[in-house]
Amino acid sequence: MRGYYKKYRLNRVIQLALLGGLMICGTLASAQEADLTTYDSEEGGLYFDQAIIYSYSDHTGRSGEIWIYHSTCSGRFLFDHAAWGREDEMIHYVISQPDGSYLTFGTEAEGSGNGRVVTVDSVYLESKVSISPVPPKDANIEFIPIPEANEVIAGLESRAYEVRKLKEANGSEKIHLATVGFDTRLIYLFNQQAKELRLPQILGQAFVLGADQLITQLESTYTDSNGRVYWSKLKLETIDPTTYWAPFADYTLRERAPDGKLSSRPVSEALELCQDTL
Repeated sequence: MRGYYKKYRLNRVIQLALLGGLMICGTLASAQEADLTTYDSEEGGLYFDQAIIYSYSDHTGRSGEIWIYHSTCSGRFLFDHAAWGREDEMIHYVISQPDGSYLTFGTEAEGSGNGRVVTVDSVYLESKVSISPVPPKDANIEFIPIPEANEVIAGLESRAYEVRKLKEANGSEKIHLATVGFDTRLIYLFNQQAKELRLPQILGQAFVLGADQLITQLESTYTDSNGRVYWSKLKLETIDPTTYWAPFADYTLRERAPDGKLSSRPVSEALELCQDTL
């Protein structure tokens, strides 16, 4: 399985290069020797060095993979068609930032300039210290540890829980969670954005997890009053090193002021670049 993902990841990098979404800085001397710029720059773009890859399936017959890119330097995440499952001519990618803002890079149908624009949405993020790693029991939900089901998933120690939704007696969920060093809420809250493109709902959970709790596996079933069974499965396959640059230099940021007026400026003026610290 691991070898499959290495081969698939290589094909994915080639595909991104052909699409113009990947910009590699430096000269490749050989397959073993690569001189790459590995941080954000206005010339190269925003740099992402990890690919978080899930597999999923559900009762409708839908199945596939979810690819999410992460920068260990800036803490940003990038979502493109490999995350939401289909190409879109108007939206190139969405980048979430540690402050809860989501930047949608796309092409507008009409307007001046080159048509490359960025719009901004945001979500409210509670202080990390105020969030319990596993939600405490309340009137709606309870997490019950299943120590005997703990396992290592994609190289991460994962704790198992039964997710008991107290108002859904006909439902059953089992979840595995691992503690990681990045803010996982920026993944789970993606679907709160008022956009047409969405992640599979199983990854956009309604319950609130700890800010560093990554879902490594989730199995959910529900039986309705007519006996129909609905189910979905999600599993983290790997978190692998990757190389992905998201160009931003020729994009215009569109923002609406409280008075309703629309303003424009180069998106580079609103981005804090993560530079090489060596």
